[in-house]
Amino acid sequence: MVLSAILLPGAVEPSGSFGPKKVAAPRRVPKGGLKRVSFYWDVWGIPSRIRIDGRYAYIPMGESDQNVQIVDISDPLHPSYAGGLRVEGWTYVVEVKDDVVYAAPRGSKEVVVYDVSEKGRPRVIRRLRHTHMNPYPVLAGDLLAVWSKDTRLYEVKDARRPKLLCTLKDVEIKHISGGTAWGRRGDTLLVFDISDPSEPRELYRMDLNGGRILGTVGDYLYIGRGPYILVYLRDRPVYALKVYNFKEPIDPDYRDAAFGWSWAGDSGYQRDFQVVGDRAYFVCAAFGFAPNFPPEYSECAGLWVLDVSDPAEPKVIGRWGAEYARRNKVMIRFGSVQVRGNFAFVSDELFGMRVLDVSDPASIREVAEYKCGGEMCCIRLGEGRAYVSEYLSGGITVFDIGDPARPRRIGYLHTGGYVYKFAVYKDSYIYFSEETEGGIVRLGLGVMDIRDLKDPHIVHWENEWVDPVAVAGDYLLAGSGIYSLKDPAHPRHVADLAGPGTYVASGNYAYWVQSRKPMRYNNFKVIDISDPANPEVVAALTIGGDDSMIYRHMEIVGDRLYVGSATPYGDPQITEIYIGDPAHPKVLGEYNKLNSSDSSYHFFVRDRKLYTFRYYAGRKNGVVYDIGRGLGRAKVIQKVPGFYTWDLAVYGDFVYVVRLNGLEVFEIKGP
Repeated sequence: MVLSAILLPGAVEPSGSFGPKKVAAPRRVPKGGLKRVSFYWDVWGIPSRIRIDGRYAYIPMGESDQNVQIVDISDPLHPSYAGGLRVEGWTYVVEVKDDVVYAAPRGSKEVVVYDVSEKGRPRVIRRLRHTHMNPYPVLAGDLLAVWSKDTRLYEVKDARRPKLLCTLKDVEIKHISGGTAWGRRGDTLLVFDISDPSEPRELYRMDLNGGRILGTVGDYLYIGRGPYILVYLRDRPVYALKVYNFKEPIDPDYRDAAFGWSWAGDSGYQRDFQVVGDRAYFVCAAFGFAPNFPPEYSECAGLWVLDVSDPAEPKVIGRWGAEYARRNKVMIRFGSVQVRGNFAFVSDELFGMRVLDVSDPASIREVAEYKCGGEMCCIRLGEGRAYVSEYLSGGITVFDIGDPARPRRIGYLHTGGYVYKFAVYKDSYIYFSEETEGGIVRLGLGVMDIRDLKDPHIVHWENEWVDPVAVAGDYLLAGSGIYSLKDPAHPRHVADLAGPGTYVASGNYAYWVQSRKPMRYNNFKVIDISDPANPEVVAALTIGGDDSMIYRHMEIVGDRLYVGSATPYGDPQITEIYIGDPAHPKVLGEYNKLNSSDSSYHFFVRDRKLYTFRYYAGRKNGVVYDIGRGLGRAKVIQKVPGFYTWDLAVYGDFVYVVRLNGLEVFEIKGP
C-alpha cells in the first residue's frame, strides 16, 4: 500500500458536506433554467502556518472563505474541525493568545484582533493600525511585535486589549526572548534591551551577510545562512552547523519560489525555529520529491530536530519528510511547526496538518493527519462516479453519483502537487500529471489503481511530462501523444499527437485545440485515430485564441463542435464548427458577448439553450441563453450567481459546477 494515495487510518478531513449553512430562497426557474439542489463545501486555500493556543490549532489558509481553520487537537491522534474564521482579505500569518487571534490580511495596513472564545462565532474586537503594508505579527509571551519596515511593540497581558508601548523606526523585530529583541534593517542585525519595553535601548549591531534570524538558545543566537546554521555569542561567531548538502536551486530564477518566497512571509531554508527543552525544531520549505531538481534539493525538505543541550554546538538528531516524499512519490512542502509534548504539529502547504510523534527524534513517525487546503478545479465523470481534482494542494476527491442530485463523497486520493489535468479509465485507474505554481516543480505521469478505494495506490510512475487529457476507448490522449491502455497499469506511448492542448474524441476522430495562446495559425486540428499507432492530421483551421488557466473547453453536439475561449484578447468566446464530415470541418461562426472571462470559461449546449459559467464570482457567474435563433442572437433567460468557477460536467439532467470552495449541483428544469 502506498501512503501517497490515501489518508492515514482515522485521518480527519473537515466537514466537507452537502448543505451549506445558509441557502438563499430559490427564485423562479425558467423552462430550461438551472435550479440549485445541493452544494458540497470543502476547506480550500493554502495551509501555510500553524499556531497553537490551549487545545486548539489555528491554520491560516490564505485566499479562502475560511481564512483560518480552527482544529481541536485535545486528542492529537484524532484532530477534529472546531470552526473557521473568515478574515477580511487573504491571511497567511496569525498569532494566537488566550482565545484571541491576531490576523494579518495581505494587502492591508493593520492587524485585525478577533475574539475566538466561541469557535463557531469569531468577532472583531480591535484593529492595530500600521504605517506600512502587510504588517507581520510576532508573539512572545506578553509582548506582540508588529513589523513592516517599522515595528510597533504592544503589551498583551490582556490579549483582548493590546497596549502600544513604542515604535521602532526602520527596524523589523523578528525575535524576542526575555528582555532582548533581535531585529533587522536591511542586512544589518540590531539587538535591543527591552527590559523596559516602552524605551528599547540598542545594545549592538552586526552584518547578517544574507543570513536570517532564527532564534535563540540561552545566550546564543542562531542565524540561518544557506545550508548552514551559524551560532553566535553576542556578535562573535562560535560554531557553524551544516544542515543540508544543497546550496542553490537548479535555476537562480526559481530561487524565490523554490526557497526564498513563502506564503508565511518568511524566507530561506530554515523556518519557524522553536526551542523546547534541550531540542530545537524547524522546517525546511523545499518541495519534497521534485524530479526536475537535483536529488539533494528534495533531501532538504521536511522537519528537522536539533540537540541543543550544548547550545554552542547543536547537532542534528532527527528529521522527517524527505524519505516519506521520495518513497511515496508525493510532494510535500512544510511551512511551519509547533511542538506540544511528544507531538509536532506541522503545516504542509500541499496537504494540511500532519501530526508527528517526536518522542524519539531518531525515529519520528506520522500518527495523524488533518486534510485541508487546495481548490477544487477539474472534474471527470466515470461510470457512476465523479472525480474532482485540486489546485494548490494535490489530491482527487471521489463522489458516488448514484443519486445525481446529492453526490456522496466516498474517497480521497492524495497525490501531492497541483493536479490540473487527469483522466479516468473505467473507474479503475487514474492518470495524472502534477506540478507546482508556475511549473517550478513538474512531476511526470502517475498511474493510480483505484479499483479498491480503501486501498488506492500508485502502480506506475515516469518522469516524462505527459499532460493526460482524455480517455478514448482503450487509449489515453495526452499532450505528449497517444498511449495504449492494453495494460492500464502501464500505459505505453504509441504515437505523437498535436502537442499540449485540449482533446475530445468521437468515433475515429480526435479534435485538438491549442490552449493558453493568442490566435495561432492552424490552432485547431482534426486527427484520424482509427489506427492509433499512426494518427493522421486530416484537417486544420485557424480560430480565435485563448487564455484558459487549465484547459480550453470543447463540446460535441451532433454534427457541431463548440470550442470555448477564456480570453482577454478580444477573441471569440465560442467558435461553432461543422464536423459532419470530419475531414472537411467548417467554421460556422465565432461569437462574443457570451459571459466569458479570462482564466476559465465553461459551457454546454442542450435543447437550443446555452449554459455558461465564467471564472469570476458574482451575480453573473453563470448565464443561461436561449439560442433558438442562433448563437449570434442569443437571449439571456437566467443569471446564476455563484463563486469562482473552474470547471463543469453534465450528468443526465444535473450539472456539476466546480467552485474554488466545493462542488455545486444544479438541475436542468424542463425543455
